[in-house]
Amino acid sequence: MKQKSRKNQQRTLLNSKGAGRPMIHDPGIRHRERPFLTKAASLHLTVKVKRIKADMKNKAVLSILKRAIMNARKQGLRVIHFTLEYDHIHLLIEAENNEILGKGMQSFGVTFSKAINRMKKQSGGVYKHRYHFRQISGVRQLKNVLNYIFTNGVKHKTAKSLVNPYNSIRASIKKLSNKKMYPLTNFLLNGLQTYHIHCSPFVSV
Repeated sequence: MKQKSRKNQQRTLLNSKGAGRPMIHDPGIRHRERPFLTKAASLHLTVKVKRIKADMKNKAVLSILKRAIMNARKQGLRVIHFTLEYDHIHLLIEAENNEILGKGMQSFGVTFSKAINRMKKQSGGVYKHRYHFRQISGVRQLKNVLNYIFTNGVKHKTAKSLVNPYNSIRASIKKLSNKKMYPLTNFLLNGLQTYHIHCSPFVSV
C-alpha cells in the first residue's frame, strides 16, 4: 500500500524553494568558538554592522560610539583605541577574562545598537554577525594592530591622514600613556622603538 505524504512534508534535503534563513556569504567567523582567555589579554576586536545600518562615519555616530565605549568601561573592559569606519569598528581593548569581555561587549553592543536604530528611525538587528577578536601576543603584533587601526580610514579612502576625528590617535609626544589603566598594552608599547608616531591610549571621550 502506497503511503500518502503529508502536506508540506520535506522529501529531500535540497532546498529548491529557497525557504528558511538566507545564507550570509561572509568569512566564517560567525560560528567559530571564541578563544578562552586564561589570563588578562590585549585584543584586536572588530564589529561589523549590516548594510542597511551602515554609513556610520559621521559626528552623530561618533558620539554614540564614545557613549558605548564609556558603558563598556563601566563593566571593567579597558577600551584603549578605536577607529570608526563606514560599516565597521575596530577596537584595541584589554580584558581580564571572558566574563569581563562578555559583559563589556554586551553593554557596548546594546548601547550602540539601540542608539543607531533610534537615530535612523529603524528597528531590528544592527550587527552583521557577532564581534570577532584576535589576541595580541607580542610587540610586533601590537605594532601591526595599531598601524592597521590608525591607517584604516586611509585604506578605505575615507580619511586623508592617520590623524582624523574618527580614530583615537594622538600625534603628540606630550600625551603620556596611562600605565595603571592599560598595563599590558603599555608594557608592549615600551618595545615599539621603531614606531615613530606616539600612540597615546584613548583615555577621555
